[in-house]
Amino acid sequence: MWTGILSFTAVMLFALSQLTRPIQRLARVMSDPETVARFRRVEVRGVREAQLFAITFNALMARIADSQADLARQVEEAVREMKQQNAELVVARKQAEAASHAKSQFIANVSHEIRTPLHGLLGALSLLEKTPLSDKQNSYLVMIREDADRLLREMNSILDFSQLEARGLPLREQPCPLKKLLERVVKPFEVRAWAKKLRLT
Repeated sequence: MWTGILSFTAVMLFALSQLTRPIQRLARVMSDPETVARFRRVEVRGVREAQLFAITFNALMARIADSQADLARQVEEAVREMKQQNAELVVARKQAEAASHAKSQFIANVSHEIRTPLHGLLGALSLLEKTPLSDKQNSYLVMIREDADRLLREMNSILDFSQLEARGLPLREQPCPLKKLLERVVKPFEVRAWAKKLRLT
């Protein structure tokens, strides 16, 4: 009798070991921190249920590995596109700076070419003001002087704006004589009105 009991116990222990050994192996692999990091697979022999569990686990590891590979490719592509965009931005910035410099240089050259004869004109007007003139001639001379002064101011403003774009010219507030400004705007039209014998009001 005891022999039968011992034999039955030995058979049960062997069957139990065959059942628990693959499950323990699977549990060790799943609990290992390196498993997910390295996407390790597990091989289980013996109990069919444990094999199915291992197959499911291996399929999960395969999906995780594929997802990680896709993510790595996306990150690599995003980094590559970012580097390309940064390189294009650097080129565009250099081109914009070169264009701005060329524009500023052009404006400076044009302003110089215009202001030089304009200063000569203002000098001639100063000499003409010292000669005897009629009241009408003197009024014409005053308008020419004011127009020449206004043109010089406009050229200086254009040059200042160019410098403001290039280097940052400081702006300053100052009072504006509105009445004189309106008179300067109207006076050029008075000459045309007088030429047509019209009165500008």
